[in-house]
Amino acid sequence: MAMKLEEVLREWGPRNVSTVTVDNASSIDVAVRLLKKKIIKNMNGLLLDVAFFHMRCCAHILNLVVTKGLKDFDSLISSIQNVVRFVRSSQHKNAKFKEYIEFTGIASNKLLCLDVQTRWNSTYLMLEAVVKFKPAFDKLEDEDASCRQYFVEASPPTNND
Repeated sequence: MAMKLEEVLREWGPRNVSTVTVDNASSIDVAVRLLKKKIIKNMNGLLLDVAFFHMRCCAHILNLVVTKGLKDFDSLISSIQNVVRFVRSSQHKNAKFKEYIEFTGIASNKLLCLDVQTRWNSTYLMLEAVVKFKPAFDKLEDEDASCRQYFVEASPPTNND
C-alpha cells in the first residue's frame, strides 16, 4: 500500500505532503509509517510537523462507533431488513406495497431502501422510511398471504420494534 501511495504521489508531483487521511485498519498503520519515511527521505519532506502526518478518518470512526451501538439492536434491525427485503423482492410485491401506501393515505416521496452494512446512515434512512410506512406494513401483513407465509419462521417487526 505504501508503494502505491508513493507511486501516486510521485505521479501527481506535489512539492510537499501535509497529511494522509485513512481508515483505522492496522495494515494502514504500517503503510503510513513506511510512506512517511519515504517522503521525509526522498520527496521534499513534510509540510507540517510529523505528528500530523497520519490523520484518522472521522467518518470512518463515526461509522465504527454507531455500528457498535447498533449491535444491541441486531435482531430488531434484522427483522426490519427482512420485511424490506420481502417488499423489494419482486416488482409485483413492490407494486402491491405501493397500493397499500396509497390506500392508507401516506404522503411520502421516499421509497423503501435496504441498509448497507458499512454505512450507518443507510440504516437510519431504512428505519426512517419503515416508520413512515408502518400503516402500509400493517395492511401488508393483514392482507398478503405470501407475506404471512414468508414470516412463518421469523416474525415480522412488531409495534414495539
